[in-house]
Amino acid sequence: MGRGKNNSQGFTLMAALLILILLSGVAVGLLFMVTNESRMGGSDLEANQAYYGAESGMEKLTADLSALYARGTISNLAGTNASNPGSPNPIPSSFYGYYVQGAYDVWQHGEYRVSPFARWEVYNMGASYEGTPGPVIPTGQIPLTGAPGDYGLWPRNQDRVWTIGANLYATPHVVLKLDYQHFMINNGFTRFDLGLGLNF
Repeated sequence: MGRGKNNSQGFTLMAALLILILLSGVAVGLLFMVTNESRMGGSDLEANQAYYGAESGMEKLTADLSALYARGTISNLAGTNASNPGSPNPIPSSFYGYYVQGAYDVWQHGEYRVSPFARWEVYNMGASYEGTPGPVIPTGQIPLTGAPGDYGLWPRNQDRVWTIGANLYATPHVVLKLDYQHFMINNGFTRFDLGLGLNF
């Protein structure tokens, strides 16, 4: 009887091992099948992403629209600003700015291209203050530098600016920039700009 019991325990162990091997094979097959499906689905996704990336790249070659908003804060300034009463330039507790810009390629020949653009920007470098009601702006004409006869109005720390200009790209890495900026509050800043841009 003892010998029959040993045989049945051996049979049970062998059956359990065979079932374990069978289940392992099913698990490996299922894993292979799921991985294959995921790889095929990923290929379709990558193909779609590549198509839309190329399509947006073609649009980027001819038109560009961009925008940015930035805001910052500085804390614990009450004591610092209170120790300098009547300052024309206290440290702000908050400041912000934003712009919206559009450009379009109107001419291209080889690597040369011309892109006119327009930009609207708003900035306020002193939106709020701690320890002071704000800057005390000097009135009338004041000396701006140590040079004789260099007088003007004290600039405000906020403005609204229109910029209209054009970029001439000589190569993808070299651009000649010409623009006109009209400052609506600080009129003395209104100007024409000419610049050279290099991208390394």
